[in-house]
Amino acid sequence: MIQMHASKVPSIVNLVLIFAVLIVISRRLMLRPRELPRASAAAKQFYVVWQLIWVGWFVFYVLKLANESGEGWAGWVFLNLANNVQASLFLAAFFVLSFETLESQAGRIKTHISSVPWPLLVAVPFLLFVGEVGIGGRLEAAPVGFAVASGVWGGVAMATFVARLESKVVDLPMGVVGLLLAYGVMQPVWGYFVGGAHPWMEVVFILSAALLKMVLFSVVYWFLSTDAALFYFHWLDGFEERLAADRKSLRESLALSTPPVLHDVHQYDVFLSAPMASLSPAEFAAVDADVMVVVGCLRRKNLKVFYSGESVADKGGVFELDSVSLANDVAALRASRLFVLYYPEKVPSSVLVEAGMAYILGKSSVYLVRARGDLPFLLQGAANLNPKLVRVVEGSDVSQFASTLSANIGEIMRAA
Repeated sequence: MIQMHASKVPSIVNLVLIFAVLIVISRRLMLRPRELPRASAAAKQFYVVWQLIWVGWFVFYVLKLANESGEGWAGWVFLNLANNVQASLFLAAFFVLSFETLESQAGRIKTHISSVPWPLLVAVPFLLFVGEVGIGGRLEAAPVGFAVASGVWGGVAMATFVARLESKVVDLPMGVVGLLLAYGVMQPVWGYFVGGAHPWMEVVFILSAALLKMVLFSVVYWFLSTDAALFYFHWLDGFEERLAADRKSLRESLALSTPPVLHDVHQYDVFLSAPMASLSPAEFAAVDADVMVVVGCLRRKNLKVFYSGESVADKGGVFELDSVSLANDVAALRASRLFVLYYPEKVPSSVLVEAGMAYILGKSSVYLVRARGDLPFLLQGAANLNPKLVRVVEGSDVSQFASTLSANIGEIMRAA
């Protein structure tokens, strides 16, 4: 049978430290029930579980001291039970840190206690205890085996709790997080060291655990005694609703209601935009003829061009529904390397919206205009802010635009 013959000093050191911690944490908790009632209720609930964790540690080391000179498996049974209960308390703290505060219909602030799955957290220590009582005295290796199982339960609980504290909202230094995770990794092997054949290993293990306990204490003491806990719980309250709203807003801003066309290689080299629906049939025919000159110039350079006016001309000047046109244009614009705006005169047109979309998508752009001042103020600003991304080409007629593009399109496409 395993003999618990290690020195009592490490356990006494742990007991003294834990007792001191219980005195300190009973006096420091920052709450603001008037200004932040929901966050204060959540912080208070976490504080209660945090105190229970240290009471659990105190009980564990009292039991360990009482069984230092004992033999047999009975002492291990109760040590493992205390350790398993301790692990369940860490998981309870994790659940408190993970769920929102709730407000009852009466206007009272509910604590997180209802969010903790107590049946599960009680069932695991109870089942391990029953199993160890049932077979612990029959197999010589059973005590260490159950100690390892208890350590695994404790390690999972500790790592889960630390992972929640690692939240960017809490913003712990990575070195501190690493130390606390190391404490969790130590848990599964405690059965080999505590009560094993090498007493000095037990001393090193338990004293190391005491130092890491102090690191954990310092972190949570800072968390509770400053405004960190209140800020965390205030931020967490309503987080899922805010996240859903932000996700919806992002999808809408990126026009993700229509699945984007994604290609490893762009489907089009150039997306060419020109006024259409805002023009009279005669005006559209004239602009379309000019645009086809530019399209022909680009295609002679072996560039694949998307110009929605071609489909309009094919349909005898009949335009698609606005929603269909928008979806098609967004998909084609995403799949193009370069955006070219043909804007021969100041007219209210959807091409200005397309120019804005191209800029937001980070597409290289070329604006073909008779005068820079014809562009809306913000599009002029886009060209001034980032001249490598947005180029303005001024010209008197389409032949001049085509000539300038033909001479410079190689350089423009290399930068796109």
